[in-house]
Amino acid sequence: MHHLRVSGIAFALGLLMSAPEPALAQDDRSPLRLDGLFPVGARTSLTETWGTLRFGVDNWGPTAREARVVAFYPDRPDVQYTRDVWVPGNSRLSSWLTIGPPPAQNFQLRRDIGYRLYERVDGEFRPVASRDPERLVTRAVPYRPREPSTAVYLDAPEDPDSPESVSTKGSAAAQAVLFARTFRHARGLSEAVSVVLDRQLPPTIEAFDGIDQFVLAGNRLTADPAAARTLRHWVLQGGTLWVLLDRVDPAVLAPVLGEALRFEVVGRTGVTDLRLRPPAERLDQTDRREFEQPVDLVRVQLSGSETVLYEANGWPAAFSQPVGRGRVVFTTLDGRGWYRPRGPRDPASRFTEIRDVPVSLDALDGLAVHLYPDPQPEPLRTEELAPLLTAEIGYEIAGRGTASAILAAFVLGVLALGLWLRRSRAPERIGLFGPLLALVTAGVFVAAGVASRRAVPPTAASVALVEVTPESGESSWRGMFAVYSPESGGIQVGTDRGGSVELDSTGLDGQTRQRVQTDFDAWHWENLAFPAGVRAGPFRSTNRTGAGATGRFGPSGLDGKLALGTLKNPADAVLFTRAGAALTVRLEPDGSFRTTSNDVLPADQYLSGSVLTDRQQRRQDVYRKLLARQNSAPLHDRLYVWADADDVPFTVDGAKRTVGSALLSLPIEFAPRRGGELVTIPHGFVTHAAMIDGRPRRPMLEHSESAQVQLRFQLPPSALPLALERVVLIARVHAPARKFSVAAPGDGKPVPLFDATDSNGPVRIEITDPRALRLDPAGGLLLDLAVSERLGPDGRPNPIRTTDIEQARWHIEGLGLEIVGRAGNP
Repeated sequence: MHHLRVSGIAFALGLLMSAPEPALAQDDRSPLRLDGLFPVGARTSLTETWGTLRFGVDNWGPTAREARVVAFYPDRPDVQYTRDVWVPGNSRLSSWLTIGPPPAQNFQLRRDIGYRLYERVDGEFRPVASRDPERLVTRAVPYRPREPSTAVYLDAPEDPDSPESVSTKGSAAAQAVLFARTFRHARGLSEAVSVVLDRQLPPTIEAFDGIDQFVLAGNRLTADPAAARTLRHWVLQGGTLWVLLDRVDPAVLAPVLGEALRFEVVGRTGVTDLRLRPPAERLDQTDRREFEQPVDLVRVQLSGSETVLYEANGWPAAFSQPVGRGRVVFTTLDGRGWYRPRGPRDPASRFTEIRDVPVSLDALDGLAVHLYPDPQPEPLRTEELAPLLTAEIGYEIAGRGTASAILAAFVLGVLALGLWLRRSRAPERIGLFGPLLALVTAGVFVAAGVASRRAVPPTAASVALVEVTPESGESSWRGMFAVYSPESGGIQVGTDRGGSVELDSTGLDGQTRQRVQTDFDAWHWENLAFPAGVRAGPFRSTNRTGAGATGRFGPSGLDGKLALGTLKNPADAVLFTRAGAALTVRLEPDGSFRTTSNDVLPADQYLSGSVLTDRQQRRQDVYRKLLARQNSAPLHDRLYVWADADDVPFTVDGAKRTVGSALLSLPIEFAPRRGGELVTIPHGFVTHAAMIDGRPRRPMLEHSESAQVQLRFQLPPSALPLALERVVLIARVHAPARKFSVAAPGDGKPVPLFDATDSNGPVRIEITDPRALRLDPAGGLLLDLAVSERLGPDGRPNPIRTTDIEQARWHIEGLGLEIVGRAGNP
């Protein structure tokens, strides 16, 4: 997307930051002139990620011309980033190009960029001549080392003298930026904030690279639908969007969130008496604040899919909504409700330029952790998919068996040659025949390698984790892409559907190659040549697959339907629940699937069956890394299923074969149930927590002393309302010389359900007593578990000697609750 006029600030900044000498040095015979090339998008500086540069091209001639703008880093002139544009006669065009991460330099706050302008003449791009063609034309652009970063998208006018500009203290724009900086101050980050004032953002995901948090503080996005689409893709791929609902109309969010936008705005008000607290905190424990000037509060009605983080006078003040791999955090309360002015008795601000940054309150400190969580490694790194990628291509070097056979034949040949020469009474000929035999053996090795390489045609292959977002119908792809060629030579990789891939460039130094951007979703590499073999690298993209999974709890467990869309051949499916359990899934040819309590897999096992193929073992290894490494259970029950993806995300000229494999991650969309229907909820779907002082906590189910814990089992929201008929408590209990018992709270008097002494193994407790089958209003069931102190042979307490503590420890594992009941009317 190009713009035939550019904003005043951008134009002035472009003229200021572009060196005047190169423009003057261009040949007067050419009507084309280039200026600009400054960072644009969500970042106003370069960092150790991809980025975008704004430029302008003037055509002073009467006829339209095609131009190519080339940018590169002087330390890496062999890797060039270009943009092809068409400039009408007697006009100016403003556009952008993507640029890769800059190489390391000694300068901390700037990076040098070289650039050239080309014009298409007689079908070829020729450089616009310079008066000094030997001179390298460069310019400096802002640079900041990578850190957790924030971009604020405002409605502020571009005129810095306007009373509503971001530079005017007290303006709405300035207050929004101050609010964002206060959160950064609370998390110990720098005061650097990227303020986005461009009328239109580059519609490419690289424009958001290097940004961790994008703050939406205005309605300008309605005039830039392409940027809204790109912002949605950025969130799907893991970005965090913070929406100030007191400054943003919810209608602006529709293109970004789609059907994930489920809450409703009830009204807007100003509060002078404020109680701001997390939902778990009692109202009488919350400090009360009074204001002379009312603080804006947007009152919203949530749908239930959101997570409330803080409440203001009983209304949501901050809540979050997962979208793909990313999330959206909403605040409904104006910044003054989250902080107070910094006074003379307060510690000085850590910021060097902004000394009067407000003092954050406890609620802001807590919310800052949600907005800027501590960095966590990806459960599955893309390079860990490389073994599957190699297997998809099918190319292998000569194996150990082949090599061993050739070497064995060589040794036998040497022995046979020695015996023959000894019998021929001419041992001196070993000097002739020995090297000849070695040469033949080497030739066999070469022939085996060539045959192995040529057995596979030129191939483009991909293996990806695909996160499906039903609300938008789009999927976030991240994985490994590879190009295999049996011969050395040039190759062209590109796409017209967006996305990026970084193939391994080892050994390509000195090979001048260009990444050519021809449209906002279209690019390709030119002058790229690889030696024979496999070249792989990580990729990311966003597209529509048409995949989805629906389900409902039935008489035997979960029954569902899988739609693959553009993919095919589903296999090796696993269902990972909100309770953190993995269940094997039985798939049928028509796409239906089922899972029951018998399908719950033991720890560290993700595929059923005693004998797994090599492909299944590789897939199970991916499951083990992806699911076992997660720091918490998913927010939704998710179906993971492998499928073939013949349509790889990038095109490779000359590739005669395309192969792909995708691991789909599908949130289960639960269908409504009919009233009175028999429902069985497998125990892997029911979460549980210990109730301590009325609050849920992680249960401690291992100790050396006696213990009693009340557990609350939460039914899935999709199964409610439900009238319980029977529940089955399942666990593995190791309590040597102790009494293990289970009871229900009842009506003020415990209802005993089970007790056993010296338990050591699986325990299955069927509960049918109506007094123990009462759900609380939120769909929770309470059970009391108790483990006594150690008992002697006579049943009396037997104190633990210090040396016996480890031997006397008890623990409970594999705890779950299977539920059977009748569906009520919603």
